[in-house]
Amino acid sequence: MGRLFIVHIGHYLIQPQSGVYQKYMAIYNSLKPIIDLHLIAFTHPGHCSPDPRVQVIPSPPNLKWKVIDEWMEKNLLSDDVVWLRYPFASPSLFQLTQKWGAQMVLEHNTNEITEALFLQRNAWKSNSISFKKILSRSWWIYTWNTWVANRTDETRWAKACLQNVKGGISVTFELEKKLHSIYSQYSTFVLPNCVPLSSLVDVKNPVVDEVNLKMIMLIGSYDYWQGIERIIKSVESYKGDSKVIQLDIYGTLPDNLVKKLQKVSSQSFQIFLLPAIQSSDLGDTLNRYHLGIGTLSLHRKKMQEACPLKVRDYWRVGLPCLLGYTDTGILQNPALADWNLIIANDDSEIPWEKVVQFSERQKMFSNAIRRQVYQESITYESKVKELITFLFKK
Repeated sequence: MGRLFIVHIGHYLIQPQSGVYQKYMAIYNSLKPIIDLHLIAFTHPGHCSPDPRVQVIPSPPNLKWKVIDEWMEKNLLSDDVVWLRYPFASPSLFQLTQKWGAQMVLEHNTNEITEALFLQRNAWKSNSISFKKILSRSWWIYTWNTWVANRTDETRWAKACLQNVKGGISVTFELEKKLHSIYSQYSTFVLPNCVPLSSLVDVKNPVVDEVNLKMIMLIGSYDYWQGIERIIKSVESYKGDSKVIQLDIYGTLPDNLVKKLQKVSSQSFQIFLLPAIQSSDLGDTLNRYHLGIGTLSLHRKKMQEACPLKVRDYWRVGLPCLLGYTDTGILQNPALADWNLIIANDDSEIPWEKVVQFSERQKMFSNAIRRQVYQESITYESKVKELITFLFKK
């Protein structure tokens, strides 16, 4: 068996607070005792990693593909495998996979075709329109591709890139199906986001309010698919007949959403905005809540299935959850469905009375019981053997 290089293009792998860093550290800690594993970040010159386990390769944006190719030429042996977090398809990625694809596995974390079109449309909107542009044929082609034909580099080059490589890792079954619709013979392995076994530390008995319903939502930084707008829309429908609800949101939000949340907060539905919390402090914090809230508006990304790290954080202490999507972990272990309330993946009002009733039923189980079953689905250690077999298959 050769070595495994997990490669990320960009700066997230050198930022300990990022989800990317936390994910790959969990994978590193799970695989390192078994195989020779290295973490590589290709990022801007001058950047450095506070973690010595991450090797930083300086790569100016206009030269990054040349730098990656030269690094592979210098470092890869014939049995080595490169696990590359998918950076969107492009002519440059195609050229790299043409040369090194037999040793490359691509990791897919989102619907890249939808995401690429979303980014292209945002870029189009941010460009000012001038009379000179309107007279330009290239501008009209760009506009047609962006708003009518829905063409991006992803639609042009994705299939060719997938055809060149050893295989792909998908974080959901939905994404796996999408990848097979692009290239039916693409060899894939579904690996949802997980946590290291070491993070499943024993937790104290919950110290929670027995009168009110206390919920937590970890967002870090704001994204349009998290469901904050859906919460704002739904709060006023809750009359507080059964319980007072307290929702603590940890992270940063745009000022306009902060004002809207403050406006709808009431005695029966109290909303508090708190600073983002470090993962090392999560255990004791999560222990103070009855329910964790996951993503509530995933349909805005045109997706039905996901496996967010924040939900794994809830699960690792045995917290039941409110989810607005299908979680890959539940598909792999249907027993988890009893401890997660799944509501419609749309912008309809959240049925808060149903949420209260669900939370009351959860008192039949202890966090310790839930955590024991969650462990079977959310640790990388539980998937190591299958993963290594996939990565190094001939």
